[in-house]
Amino acid sequence: MTNIKLGTFAFAPGDVQTGVLVGEDKVVKLAEAYAAYAAEKKPALANLPTDMVEMMKLGKAGADAARALVEWIPADSDLLYDLKEEMILNPINPTKSIWIGRTFATHVKVGKLPDPECPHIFLKPSTSFCKPGEDVVIPNIDGKPYDKVTYGCELTAVIGSTAKYCTPENIMDHVAGWTISNDVTCRGVLYPKNKMFDKFAPFGPYIIPADQIEDPNAVELKFKVDGEWKQEGNTGVNTYWTMQTILANLTHHMTLNPGDVVALGDIGAPETIVAGQTMEAIIPQIGVLKNKTVNEKVETGICPGGAMGQ
Repeated sequence: MTNIKLGTFAFAPGDVQTGVLVGEDKVVKLAEAYAAYAAEKKPALANLPTDMVEMMKLGKAGADAARALVEWIPADSDLLYDLKEEMILNPINPTKSIWIGRTFATHVKVGKLPDPECPHIFLKPSTSFCKPGEDVVIPNIDGKPYDKVTYGCELTAVIGSTAKYCTPENIMDHVAGWTISNDVTCRGVLYPKNKMFDKFAPFGPYIIPADQIEDPNAVELKFKVDGEWKQEGNTGVNTYWTMQTILANLTHHMTLNPGDVVALGDIGAPETIVAGQTMEAIIPQIGVLKNKTVNEKVETGICPGGAMGQ
């Protein structure tokens, strides 16, 4: 099986669409290149979409079609574009951005929190979304940059088909792909609004098809700040539940729709970050999600209760 990485790219101003990597430094427009492939090979799947949500709806059929395209395309094809960092956008525009807290005992114990009875669920708004390579903004609280901002690498499921009342045994039928998220948080600010600041939800840079991770409970989670290792863990160690159990539990609270993303928790024990640092959330099968940090430029007023109700 050929491993592929899907993304959403700005090929030119006003030309944003789904693409697939070819090698390390080339990318093709998925719909355009597949049309050329289909004209020659006459595959069962006639075309591929320009939008990632629609691509996720195709599930394994879409992933296999993209793999066939990557295997077919000539190295000198004029359909290949040079990959540039500024082209890379969030790989999908999520219909819902769902995050799980207290997945790992390491995280709970460091925070001196009680053991959870079930997965903790919170949402991040679209204003929190942060592109790969874009600056994470450390907010001003009570008139100064907040000094307890932390991070966390999270395996993130991308939903491909509607899921409701699922079990751990069948939930993976609804997962179309995986990406990386970084759970930026203002520690000490009232939960869950400490998670919801602008640019507090970096994710990407790519989505890999679900079948490229054989076991979601054996995935490495790593994090670097300014090139120094800060987190190294695994989704199968010190967890309260399997990744499948977490996802299935969600479907008994809400319907998961195609295009939803679910960040499944980080191992905890992060240090604080300050402006000018570079964060790298790393999952080897997917890639590296890199973002720098800056201070908020506009001073905010003093909030009642101090630190926004901490």
